[in-house]
Amino acid sequence: MMGHGVLAAALAARAHDGAPTVLAAPPGRGKSTLLAAVAEPWLADGGHVVWLTAAPTDRTVPYAAIADLLADAPELPDAWREAVHQALRLAPGEPDPVALRLAARACLDAATPAGKRALVLADDTQWWDPASLDLLAYLARHGTPVLAATRNGGPADFLGRDALELAVPPLSREETAAILQDRAIGYRVAARVHAAAGGNARLTVEIARGLDEAADALDVVTIPTAARRCVRAWIDELPSPDAVWRTLLIAALAADATVPTLRRTAGPDTLEALSRAEQAGLIAVDMHGTASFPASAVRETVLADASQETIRTAHLLLAATATDATDRLWHRASAARDRPDAEVATELAIAARAVQRRGEPGRAAELWLLAAEMMPARDVLKVRPATDAPVRRPGSDADDPLRAADGPLRQPGSGAADPLPAADGPLRQPRSAATGPLPAADGPLRQPRSAADNPLRAADEASPGKTPLLGEHAAPPSTAQPSRPAAVSALLLAAATDAASAGRHDLARTAVARLDRSEADRAVRARARLAVVDAAGQALAGLDDILARALADAEAADDPALLSAVHLRVAWQAHLALGRNRRAHDAARAAVRCAELSQDPESRAVALAMLARIEQLRGQPAHPRILRRALDLAPDPVPGALINSPRWLAVRFALFDDRLDEAAHHLRQLTSYAERSGSRGDQAILLRGAVEIDARAGRGAAAVRNARRLAELPGAERASPGPVWFTAALAESAGGTLAEALRLAERGSAASTQEGDQIFLTRCLALSGTIRLLLRETAAAAEDLRRVRAMENDQGIRDPATIRYHADLIEALTAQGQLAEATDVLSETRHAAERLHRRGVLASLDRAEAVLKAAQGDHARAEALLRRADHTFSTLGLPLERGRVLLTRAMLEKRQRRVANARTLHGQAETVFRRAQAPLWEPAAKAPEPAATTPAPDLTAAEQRVVTLVAEGLPNREIAATLFLSIKTVEAVLTGVYRKLGVRSRTQLAVLLRDD
Repeated sequence: MMGHGVLAAALAARAHDGAPTVLAAPPGRGKSTLLAAVAEPWLADGGHVVWLTAAPTDRTVPYAAIADLLADAPELPDAWREAVHQALRLAPGEPDPVALRLAARACLDAATPAGKRALVLADDTQWWDPASLDLLAYLARHGTPVLAATRNGGPADFLGRDALELAVPPLSREETAAILQDRAIGYRVAARVHAAAGGNARLTVEIARGLDEAADALDVVTIPTAARRCVRAWIDELPSPDAVWRTLLIAALAADATVPTLRRTAGPDTLEALSRAEQAGLIAVDMHGTASFPASAVRETVLADASQETIRTAHLLLAATATDATDRLWHRASAARDRPDAEVATELAIAARAVQRRGEPGRAAELWLLAAEMMPARDVLKVRPATDAPVRRPGSDADDPLRAADGPLRQPGSGAADPLPAADGPLRQPRSAATGPLPAADGPLRQPRSAADNPLRAADEASPGKTPLLGEHAAPPSTAQPSRPAAVSALLLAAATDAASAGRHDLARTAVARLDRSEADRAVRARARLAVVDAAGQALAGLDDILARALADAEAADDPALLSAVHLRVAWQAHLALGRNRRAHDAARAAVRCAELSQDPESRAVALAMLARIEQLRGQPAHPRILRRALDLAPDPVPGALINSPRWLAVRFALFDDRLDEAAHHLRQLTSYAERSGSRGDQAILLRGAVEIDARAGRGAAAVRNARRLAELPGAERASPGPVWFTAALAESAGGTLAEALRLAERGSAASTQEGDQIFLTRCLALSGTIRLLLRETAAAAEDLRRVRAMENDQGIRDPATIRYHADLIEALTAQGQLAEATDVLSETRHAAERLHRRGVLASLDRAEAVLKAAQGDHARAEALLRRADHTFSTLGLPLERGRVLLTRAMLEKRQRRVANARTLHGQAETVFRRAQAPLWEPAAKAPEPAATTPAPDLTAAEQRVVTLVAEGLPNREIAATLFLSIKTVEAVLTGVYRKLGVRSRTQLAVLLRDD
């Protein structure tokens, strides 16, 4: 059920108490589904449910919404029956209000089974007539449970003062993924569907239905006709739909969609139109006055409904009202796409370079692409010296914000003196049948509804135009004056490189497609194809063809540095997606050989870093020396390529060696660099590193905060979900709950499987196995960890510090009585750890061997091993691991009936975990079965989550923030919990929970 479990629990609790409730939300949020979720258990319990709804045409028809209830009237007194007949238009005259109210209640009572209660569900009350609302309010006032649903801006307080209004939140990204998993839609595609639907349940379902089954995780999610039809209907249902549509169109095209820009462009009615659109959930305005589309489907629908001439006119208006020079240039050029201009292309290239330097590589990629599009067939690109803004020619139109009035963007032969209309001009005129909604320079700003009425609309529907609004970092084209093909190639290569830095796989592929149709040389094409690979993130499994073509292009170009770069990506794909580290090792060595031939320090550095990475995985002790060579050569990492840089590998190697302070030092240096570069991918990598360092260092709260920052990074819907969920699970295990950590790890495993990401699939399985062991689910833990061992062997990973699961596997096997297998794993892993001097791994093995020795009856040896592990973890600064050792010592002491020692050690472990703000890595003892005379109350999962946070001492405000609910919703859920548990206050609940 749409993932709104907590809200459904609150509604059910209020219905049981007979308290009237109103659900308010924009269209498509799932209000009807929530009503159905409350009705289902009510009916299962034998109760009666009356579902009443209305249509827009019912607003002016008295008693239309309540007619279904009155139509089944039983035997009634004459006055009541006459009132019912008059309300249903079966008899002349107006019904007596009192008689009709009593008759409605009698109808409800007659349909309800003896000993049961009736529940009235009133849907779409924004379309109810006043007379029906009056009857509904009467029922609510006299003890009938009433749940009503209305759209934002619908009738207010119609159920009386006791009614509680609850907002229906949009689906979260995780809830969307859960819904789409039932349709076998992968997590990464689900994240893109969520971005397209904005958490709107109706749009989510329609977009999911329209997905191409052959689409992969990197394809752009298209908006199907059914979803666009929904958006159009929601706009048309608003007052003054043309004004709303006009404002949405300007916001969709504006480079700077702030309220002042929209007002200057769309006219004085903008604020009212924005308010209506925001109530309908079509647009959102933040506290800084910037408008955005929660659902990209709304933006794409508005653009699809606009003709090309409409869009051109809107760009001209925005060019005239924009205050930023780059924004003015973008809009001027976008309005003149059909008339290439070398001067405009030059200005766009300069603007792209400036934007790139400001750390906005995504926006830069779009500027590069537009500059390439604006290049005329026979001109050359004249790139001027870089500045922070487009260069303006003395006396040129660039000096005048109204350049569109008489500059080169004006259509030849146009009779218009000024395409910028006055305050009541074209963009602000009401729609009329004669002129269309928004008469522009040559046509309406909004197309007629029927494609047959206007062929431009049909063309727009067939291939809707899209204006790019995002992108990332690229190298600028040469400052020479190349030929037109060379100039276009340089611009497209810059676009692809910046798009890769932004994770914009769609823009990178657009640039490559244009290069393939151009006269670009093989080297440029190879570099652009590598940008497509880089933009794919972890989803490299399906890129064999593009890598093969890049290799062929690089070999034809006879460029050793370029060939090294291709071999580097081949190695990365073999390592990440295929799990074939032998092949990755061969490709890394080939990359090093080519880089040595090129004499390029940067190429040599990244190739050596990749070789060091693979050597470390294979357990070769020479990997630190190779990394030092790479660091000696390494300049600052290229934006967007941090993951392959020697400096990032230095962070990883420090973590493998348990040198957390050194890893944190390297990370801080890289963090300041990534913030300047603006690469979202680099920022994500560094946040993952920060979470790992914080989790292992016992800073659980910091780990959770950084994991949330990672999930909330802009463009997260385009990122590979496996690393994000693994990081969230790791943080949760260090600073949250083990149950939630396990759930996230399982999600990460599923997502990594879908993307063919062998690295994070192995990590997620190892983490889930560890958590299951901590929860004493030893059989499931052993199954997960055996899979990890098999995958590790298949991948040729020989360094036990890479994925630290071996000690947990030994413990799980010991718990299952598989002592011989546990001994084999211990012997093999200890040998590798001693050879590579992995102190932290050896300490974990000491803990696991102690469990094994205790199972064999050698308690003295077990105690000695645990004391050694305790000392090692204390020295290394790994408090959670030390706490786990203390728990193991306490367990062994308890088995030997030394209860006082066990209690002392357990207290020390609790102190360690409390200081680390981490959950106690030990499941609570199982409570005894309750007596038959006092059955345990059946709390829902949603109620359990709220009760858990109450037990932790959180006030309602913090509970609401944690669960993304309103305070009223939390209060409503607690009311139901009080009733079930037989308590009357939060204090009594806390006492009950403490006693339990």
